[in-house]
Amino acid sequence: MPVAFILTPASLAHSALFAGYYSYLNANVISLRRASQTALGSVVKSSNAPARDSEALQRRLVRAVRAQTDFAMSTPIALFFLTISELNGAPTALVHGLATTLLLARVAASQLTLLVPEEHGLNVRENRIVHAWRGGAVTLGNLAALTAAGYNLYLGWDALLAFAGVRT
Repeated sequence: MPVAFILTPASLAHSALFAGYYSYLNANVISLRRASQTALGSVVKSSNAPARDSEALQRRLVRAVRAQTDFAMSTPIALFFLTISELNGAPTALVHGLATTLLLARVAASQLTLLVPEEHGLNVRENRIVHAWRGGAVTLGNLAALTAAGYNLYLGWDALLAFAGVRT
């Protein structure tokens, strides 16, 4: 059995779920880029489609890119904190709980970004409820990551003080 599985079973199991969801977000962006014939960025070039369809496609592409980058921006550091906490001796059940909370929060935030009605785009004033739920999901995910980081600091506090020469 691989050593990584023995040392970090919860982190290893959840990293596959995070990778799978990120692959879904990536495939969503790729399909919208192909449909809009946009290689870079999120500005749809004028095509043979009517202007209204082009604008709707551009809004969908902007939301898909935003959902993907939001997920990619915060998830790796949170998984890193969870893995380090597990390596430092955090209970496996706690790591499973925090990783599940983080995954559900990130999926909810991404899906709420993708599900904004077409006519509203990303205008916060017109989508207060959606953005409030999205903000709550992001906050919940960040709290899971901070809990892992705090528990990690707690586990290594004595070693840190000994290293700093404050306590022997």
